[in-house]
Amino acid sequence: NVIIIMTTNAGAREMSENTIGFLAASAGNEQKAIKNIFSPEFRNRLDGTITFRPLDMATVEKIVDKMVGELQSQLVARKVRISLTPGARSWLAAEGYDPAYGARPLRRLIMKEIGDTLTEEILFGRLNRGGTVRIGRKNGKMTFHYPA
Repeated sequence: NVIIIMTTNAGAREMSENTIGFLAASAGNEQKAIKNIFSPEFRNRLDGTITFRPLDMATVEKIVDKMVGELQSQLVARKVRISLTPGARSWLAAEGYDPAYGARPLRRLIMKEIGDTLTEEILFGRLNRGGTVRIGRKNGKMTFHYPA
């Protein structure tokens, strides 16, 4: 026997709409979205569906930590250590999470806001021989502090 688990954001937009506490109504909208997206033949092969509630910011911040940890593991060979301030973590979580798409855009945001700058610093700047960087957020921009 095999159990296959698939995820989709089908119905996420409908679930995020304000239904003034009427969960059953929003669940019906979610099922309509699934019917609109997937063919009857495909839906017939599913034994069941499970609806998850949207992620809260504490959970999204844990996902930020996980993704930054993955970036950190890629930098070990370059002897670079990174850390985030709480403000940077919160901003990445808020900007990288979309109720309709989940946390999927978060990885792109981290690469754009952090990865690109780190790449420049590793290749041509202050991190070309390794080092530590503390990443924060100030005046609407990411900040990179390189302690001695």
